[in-house]
Amino acid sequence: WYLPLILSTMAGMSTCLGAAIVFFLPRSKHRKGFVEVSPVTMCFSLSLAGSVMITISLISLLPQCFTRDTTSIQYITRITSILLGCALYKIFVRCAFPEPEELLFSKV
Repeated sequence: WYLPLILSTMAGMSTCLGAAIVFFLPRSKHRKGFVEVSPVTMCFSLSLAGSVMITISLISLLPQCFTRDTTSIQYITRITSILLGCALYKIFVRCAFPEPEELLFSKV
């Protein structure tokens, strides 16, 4: 039971380290107490977080789903769940987030 505890502690410490970076960003001159985040910094941090989540999912979860040590119904259920999750993600991204070109050229 030590390994899960150590891994979750490391994950929590990494999250705290990422949150601590915010304290070193320059403060806003116009709004006291607010951090000024440039679009480049925001894009970098969000893309880094997203890529880490996808990498962890692919490296740790996906190989376990394709092991044939269980019955065929469980194997089919795993594959169906992965495909359903990918399809729902694709639909959600298309509906919730517009393309950047649509944002740039839309009349607000």
